[in-house]
Formats: sequence, structure tokens, C-alpha cells
Amino acid sequence: MTVVSRKLTSVFDSASGLYESGDYPAVLQLLSGAADPRSLALLANANLKLGNIEAAADIFAALSRLIPEKHGFFLKSAATLYLKARSNEKLAASAAKTILANPSDSKLAFEIIRATSALLDTAAIEPLLAHLNRSDPEQVYFISNFFRDRKKDEERSYAELVAGIEACPQDAFLRIQRFTASRIVSDFPTMRAFDTLMAEPRSPYAEQIFLHEMALHRLYWSDDERAQAQSSQDVQRLTARRAADNRGPRLRRPVSPASERLRIGYISNDFGHEVVMTVLKSTLERHDRTKFDITLFCYSNAEVRKHQQAWPEALRAMIVPIADLSDEAAAQAISAAKIDILVDLKGFTKGDRLGIMGISDAPVTATFLGYPGSASGADIDYVISDPIVTPDTSRPYYAEKLCRLPEVQMPNDALAPVRATATRRSDWGLPDDRFVFASFNGQQKINPRTIDLWARILHSVPDSVFWIGSNNKFAPKNLLAEFYSLGIAEERIIFNEKVARFADHIGRVPLADLALDTLPYNGHSTTADMLRGGLPVLTVRGNSYHSRVSWSLLRSCGIDELAVSNDEDYCMLAAELARDPARLKEIRTRLDQNRLTSPLFNPDRMARHLERAFEMMADRARQDLLPDHIDVPALPI
Repeated sequence: MTVVSRKLTSVFDSASGLYESGDYPAVLQLLSGAADPRSLALLANANLKLGNIEAAADIFAALSRLIPEKHGFFLKSAATLYLKARSNEKLAASAAKTILANPSDSKLAFEIIRATSALLDTAAIEPLLAHLNRSDPEQVYFISNFFRDRKKDEERSYAELVAGIEACPQDAFLRIQRFTASRIVSDFPTMRAFDTLMAEPRSPYAEQIFLHEMALHRLYWSDDERAQAQSSQDVQRLTARRAADNRGPRLRRPVSPASERLRIGYISNDFGHEVVMTVLKSTLERHDRTKFDITLFCYSNAEVRKHQQAWPEALRAMIVPIADLSDEAAAQAISAAKIDILVDLKGFTKGDRLGIMGISDAPVTATFLGYPGSASGADIDYVISDPIVTPDTSRPYYAEKLCRLPEVQMPNDALAPVRATATRRSDWGLPDDRFVFASFNGQQKINPRTIDLWARILHSVPDSVFWIGSNNKFAPKNLLAEFYSLGIAEERIIFNEKVARFADHIGRVPLADLALDTLPYNGHSTTADMLRGGLPVLTVRGNSYHSRVSWSLLRSCGIDELAVSNDEDYCMLAAELARDPARLKEIRTRLDQNRLTSPLFNPDRMARHLERAFEMMADRARQDLLPDHIDVPALPI
């Protein structure tokens, strides 16, 4: 044994004795700078005893390089500790090596990929998916979402889900996810099977669906406010979190004195190019800054935030980024800004952080625009709506109180001349000599009820075609197959993809003769776009917020006779208008005139009505009155 070896052995023996006696800080001091595997292993364990998890992980990562025969073991040890310490950047750096060195450990692979997915690019993640367990429902769901969200490959996403169900036929969660995904890819046999199941809502399986279904997805098939008020995956998530937090009663700050500006905080991850911001931006710009202080609490991702660079400086100055803050830290930032009324713009939509709403000490909270319904379980005071989408009969089904704007709940840009490239029907594959029905609503809203009605209309107007907007590469072939099964020839269905410029889309809209709405989930911003372009929209007056939005928008443009009372009238009126060009021309002329003065396209008026709503909420809070239903009075015309 060399002198160096004897010295190392002596140091190691001394360190071992200190370790056995529990003097872990002394072990760290004695072995500082050690490079031999035995000392490093002891140093790692001493760090673990002291709670230095990341430091221990770093040592195990080093050991994986020093001891090749235990390469996989030490990488796994390091990864497990990085996961525990939430050191995701270090975990990401060794993700592929760790997974490849432990090829049969699908659980470890899943934990690593899930923790680092935000840091790894798509090309890095995709080959690692081969190491996941396609018999584990949670992992199957992750894989399916990867292909849908990262790869924009709906067909592969759906195929992974279907294969997962074949491997786990008894798993209710995966089956429910397939029902949801079937709407995105227009798998009508699966959608029809779902409708049959839900015809018996009290059956055990239907009850399981209600438990696991996301609230937003329920809107695609249900027009029953009672059903929508039942628990969902989202409500359970909020309820479980509240129980885990074990907080006492929430304390609220007092509202600012009436002599001061009212501080309004909007919170969302859609502060960019998303639909919510597209319709709300003009209203935000028009808030009266002498009376209201506006803050945008933004947790948008980096890609969305890029769009903020094109905003006016005054709007950018309102942004307070909270994406990197925990819910608790975000609530503290909102409190530090002395926000009087905190307005959630998400509800139960993708990426919501409703947990912040439930712990904020803001005197008043409200939800607006993003989700057409109640965010039950989020402990929000008000939902901002209008008398059409939430009549008095809706009150029992809302956890919040209704604050109803007097005319229309949807803000929008002002009507302006459209600088669109001149187009003709032939540019879009449309015939000049046939009646053109149209729908540009999201593919997921086209359900069996809707397509059955559309087929009936096409049968009753044989000299017509249907123009459908679709950016989904998988869905059109399924839509065509379903139309064919309903007796509609393929050549009567014309698909066009989304155009890059919004002005070009609005410019092409009036090439159609009549838009047909989806039921029960109406077009919302899509219906507003049709009306902006001068195209009438035919809808059915529904029984829920999301199924009454088109009616509300039509009413605001003075053509609410196109909101009929039932499906029979929907089919009948569509056929009548197709056969009566003079009647349809009169409706289009009236729309052209009315939209110039419609509150739908008046962001100044919307801003004033919103501000009055905020003042009425604040007045109640100043009087120590509990939230109650509010109807905002209309400004003079």
C-alpha cells in the first residue's frame, strides 16, 4: 500500500467514525475535495443526512462517471434526488442518459420526462417515450397529450389513446379521455356511444364520467345547467387542494376608499395572441385611468409573451409577470399591489390557476369571459355575464353571484374597414351558382346532434354546399365519412384551412350565404367574427350560458329572429332562407346597418359598463354587504 493510499484510508476511516457518531458536518469538512469513489459515496450520504439533497445528487452523478459498472444505478440515484429537490435543470441535462441506462424502469422514465418536459425540446423527448409503459393509464395519457400538444399530431395522439384502452380496458379515466378526444378528431361512432351512455345519467358508469370529466369538456355535449353544476375533475382538484392546505377562513382586505382609484387586477395566461386577449384588448385600452388602476397579472408562457411586444406601451406597462411564482407568492404579489377586484379570465380552461383566486385576500373576486359557466370550487364572488346567457333561472346553478352587463357579455374590437385581399368564391373552391352554408366553429363542437341537423338541412336544400373551416388534418376525413353515412355526397362539403391574416378571414366570410351554428356549444368569438364580416348566423336558443352566447350576439346586432327555439325550427328556417333570397337579403342589409351601432363592436361602451359593474361590486363591499346578484344599468344610447 502506498503512502497516498494509507493516507486516504486513514482519512476515510476517520470520516466513517464521524459518520457513525452522527457528526455529519465534520464528515463534509474532512472529505471536502475528495475524489475517490469510496469517500464520495460517504460524502453523498452525509449530505443526505443533513438534507443537502441536490449536493448529494451531484455526487451520485459524479460517481456514475467514476464507476462504469454501476453507471445506471448512480444515475438513477442522482435523478431520484434531483426530482425530490425539484432541480429540473440538472435533471434535464442527464435525462436521456439516465433513462437509457435504466431501460426497463418506466416509472423513473415517466417521472423524469414529466418533470423536465418544459425544459426539453420535442426532438429530445420523443425518442424517450419508447421507455414509457403503455399499460399505465397515466403514462398513456401523457404520451397522447405529447403528440397532440407538442407534435400537433391528432391522429397519433388518438391512436395512442385507443391502444392504451385496449391494454387497460377497465380503466374509466382513459375511456373518458377517449370520449373527449373523439370530439377533436370527429370520431362519430365513439361520440354516439358516449351519448347513448349519458342517456342514463344516474348509471354507475355515467357517474364515473361526471367524476373524471373536465368541466369544459362537459359543455360540448350537455345543455343542462343542473348537469354542469355537478362535480367535475376541476372541482375535485380545487376541493382537494383546499383540504390539503387546511387553511382557516379566508381574510379579505377592505376596499380602497371611494376617493381613490379602484384597483382592478386581471389574471390570465392568455395575455398574448389567444382569443380572450384578442376580444378584450381594445376594452382594456379604453379603461378610464383617472378612476381605475389596471394591472394584468400574467402567467403566459414565453411563446405567448412574444406577442406583447407589439402592444402599445401603455398596455405593456400594466403587466406584472407571475409565471414563475407559486400560487401563494402570486397571491402575495396581488395583495402587495392592493388590488381591490381580482378578475379571473380563465375559469375552467386549459392552464387555469384558480388556486390563486381561492387564497387571494382581494376584497372582491370575479370571473369573466374565458369560461362560459360557473367556476365552482374556486370561491369566486361574481361571474360577469349578461341577461341572455344567464337569466334568473340560472342562479341556482352558479356558485358565484351573477353580475350581468346590460347588453352583451362579450367585448370586441371596434368595427373598422377590413383591408382584406379581394377574393371571389372560386378562390376558396366555392361554386358561384349554389347556396353556401358555412361553419368556422372549432371542430370539437361538431357533435352528432349538430351534424345530424346539418345533414337534414342539406337534404332539404339539395342545391347547396357546406363550407367548413378546419385546421385539423385528421378530422375532415371523419366528417366526410359521417356526412356520407347520412346521405350527403362528399363533393357538397368544402373544407378550407385557417388563413394567416385575420382581415383576410373576415373578408372571405360574406362569400357564404348563411352560417349554421354548433349546438349546444355555440360559436362565441367565431359568431362575433361572422357578424363582423356581415354574415348572418342561425342558432338555437339553448338552456345554458355556452348555448345562449350566439343568441346574445345576434340580439346585440338586431337580428335575433335567427335564434330559434328548437332544432325543428333551426332546420326549417335554414331551408326557408335558402329558398327566399329577398328575405335573407333583408336580414343581411339589417345586419350591415345594425353592426355599425351594435354594443358588440363598441369597446368604449363595454369599458364603461364593466367599470360600472366594478363600482357596484366595490360599493357593496364598502358597506360590508355580502356579494349579491347585480344588474348593471345601461348607459344612455
